[in-house]
Amino acid sequence: MKIRCKHCGEYFCPSDESVDLISEGFISPDSVNICDDCWDMIEHFQDDISEMHSDADPGL
Repeated sequence: MKIRCKHCGEYFCPSDESVDLISEGFISPDSVNICDDCWDMIEHFQDDISEMHSDADPGL
């Protein structure tokens, strides 16, 4: 099963666990739509933003 990433447009194979959850009807194939590379990039971006907010002066 190949799914197209909604961020980069590349096709990827979901993990075996995701395929099992899709086949058992627990999740929709539409909900598995971000490849690992894009997911890592998004996670790192969110970590960077949270660090910036935690270092900010609360009085500003």
